[in-house]
Amino acid sequence: MLLVAKRIRLIDGAKELVQLKVRKRPTSETKPESVQKLAEKILEEQSFRYKTLAEAKKTVCIDGMVFCFDAFSLCGYSSNLTKATLHTLNSILQDYCEKNYDKERKKQRKERDSLFRFLLSDNCPYRNYTITKSVRPDFILEGEKRIGIEVTELTSSVDQILIRISKDYYGQGMSAEEIKEAATRNYKCAKNYEYKEVCGSPSICTGLIDLNEKRKDYSDRLYRKYCKYSNEIEKFNDFIILADAESSSDLAVSSQEDVEAIFENLRKNAEVKNATFAIMWQENFKTGRKVSYCKL
Repeated sequence: MLLVAKRIRLIDGAKELVQLKVRKRPTSETKPESVQKLAEKILEEQSFRYKTLAEAKKTVCIDGMVFCFDAFSLCGYSSNLTKATLHTLNSILQDYCEKNYDKERKKQRKERDSLFRFLLSDNCPYRNYTITKSVRPDFILEGEKRIGIEVTELTSSVDQILIRISKDYYGQGMSAEEIKEAATRNYKCAKNYEYKEVCGSPSICTGLIDLNEKRKDYSDRLYRKYCKYSNEIEKFNDFIILADAESSSDLAVSSQEDVEAIFENLRKNAEVKNATFAIMWQENFKTGRKVSYCKL
């Protein structure tokens, strides 16, 4: 029997659960100490030395639990865990990384997380390429071609404030209205956000923010990233600026219209050339990942 654990995301930035096809789940209740052992085994396998997705694909088994994952980013491929156990496991892994990784290692793991999701997206031609972690750009992929990939999280100043509010107030037992009152005292722009109750939990989004302003902000950020690496582009057959719009607590890009508006702003800039912009996005947290490309 096949079961599907759908990916979920929490507004406080908890680690998302990737969509998994899983085998029949264990019938007995999973003990917390067993999940801890599974997490420790996974962490033992983690390394940044792996050169291909296939090489980094590992499977660990503890007390009947099976978890297949990418040993660089710790993103999951598949498991036989229940949704609750999977959530507990990801929380343990996230807490460990937050407490024990320095700033640079956290950054590397986050970049590999974005790269992992990009390579597993539909029709990605670079899945079997060798992967070299670099600095300028973040990754060099080599196979039939030599590809440079620079990863950036697609957020705006508006999104950054939203993330701070989520971290400051979510999980404190406050209602949406109480969060609004507290947030507006500390952040001027917080009055422009939408605060509402969803299934008994507070939800915050940037619905009242001017969309054109946000799209222009995203385009400007991608242009600045391009300028920073424009001298590196000629070293590669293709240079991809990979914009991750999935990883923020709010969906930075949630429609094809958003994507096209961002790309159109980039097309208007005559200075941008010989680079590919790729945006990873979703319409909502329940739909599958989409990757849109713009080659200039």
